[in-house]
Amino acid sequence: MGRDARIALGMTAALICGLSTTASSAGPYPPLPYSTPQEAVTFGHGCDCLPLCESGCDQVFCDPAPRFTARVKFLYMRRDENSDPPILRNTATNQSALKGNDFDFGFDPGVDASLIAHLGGGNAIEGRFLWIDDWEATVFTPNPTPGELQLTSNPFSTGGFVDDFYSNYATKFQTAEVNYRQDCACHPVTMLIGFRWAEIDEDLQLNSLDATVPTFVDFDTRNDLFGGQIGLDAVLIDWGNFGLDGFFKTGIFANSSQGNARVQVGPDILGTASDRRVEPAILAEAGLEGVVWLTDRMKIRLGYQVMIAHGLSIAAEQVKTTGNLTPGGTNNVAWMSLDMSRPLFAHGGTAAFEVVW
Repeated sequence: MGRDARIALGMTAALICGLSTTASSAGPYPPLPYSTPQEAVTFGHGCDCLPLCESGCDQVFCDPAPRFTARVKFLYMRRDENSDPPILRNTATNQSALKGNDFDFGFDPGVDASLIAHLGGGNAIEGRFLWIDDWEATVFTPNPTPGELQLTSNPFSTGGFVDDFYSNYATKFQTAEVNYRQDCACHPVTMLIGFRWAEIDEDLQLNSLDATVPTFVDFDTRNDLFGGQIGLDAVLIDWGNFGLDGFFKTGIFANSSQGNARVQVGPDILGTASDRRVEPAILAEAGLEGVVWLTDRMKIRLGYQVMIAHGLSIAAEQVKTTGNLTPGGTNNVAWMSLDMSRPLFAHGGTAAFEVVW
C-alpha cells in the first residue's frame, strides 16, 4: 500500500469515528469515549477489545492485549514454629529438654518468577516457579549431668547422652505450576485452574559438642506434592496509575513422603530407621499487593502473602514415632511410622517487577 493510500485510509477512519461519536445509540456499538489511541484504555491496562475490534473504526484505535506478561518477585518470608513435640528429655527430672517449638525460624529470602502467554479471547497459559533456599534455626541444649539427656523415641532410647548439644533445623521449599487462565484486564477477576508440584524438605540435626567422640543424631523428611489447584486474581482497587490486587490459590495433592533417622557416635552407626508412604495434602496461598504503574508496560508490586500446607511429614514430629535407635551394639534397624498430619505455615513481604509486551 502506497503512502498516499495509507494517509487516505487514516483520514477516512478518523472521519468515520468522528461521525460515530455523534450517531444515535441505535448503531451496533456504543459511542467510543476517546479520540486518540493513547486514550483507548485505562492507563496500564489492555484487553482483547472483543467484539469492539470487529468494526473498521475500532481496529484503528483499539489497544490490544499484551502477548506476554513476565514477573519477578522477591520474597522475604518466615516459617512459623512447629508444635511442641519432645525431642530430648532430662531423665533426672522427666522434663523435655528440647522441643520442636524451641526452634525460632526467622525471615529468609526467596524468588518467585512467572511468565504468562496471552492467547487471545481472554485465554492465557501461565508458568511459575517459586524457591526459598531454606529456613534455618539453631538451639543450644546443655546437659546438666553427663548421661541425663535421652532421645524421646518410642520407646525411649537406651542409655543417655553425655554431652551438650548444638541442634540445627532447616526447611527448604520449592514449587512449580502450570495454569490455564481466563484472563482479560477488561474484567476485575481472573480465574485459573492448573497442575502444581511442590517439594518441602526438612532436616533436624543434633550434634554433640564433644570433639573427641562426637555424637550425631539426624531426622530428615521429604515431601513431594503433586496435584491440581484452582485460584483467582482480582483487581480490588483501580486508581489509574495505582491499584490494589489480591490472589488466592488452593489445591488437593498426593504427598509422596519419605523419612529417615540415624544415630552415629564417632565412626559407628548405632541405629537407623526409615519409612515411606503417600497421603493426601492441601496447599494454599493468598496475598495482597499494591500496584504502581511506571509506564503503560511496566509496574512494580509491593505486598504481603501467606502460604499454608497441611498433611506433611515434619522432621521434629518423627522422633516420637521412631523406635529405639540405640538398643546396644551397632547397625541396628528400628521401625519408623511417619506422622503426616502436620501443617507448615509461612508468611512475609514481597516486592515484584512486572513487564508486559
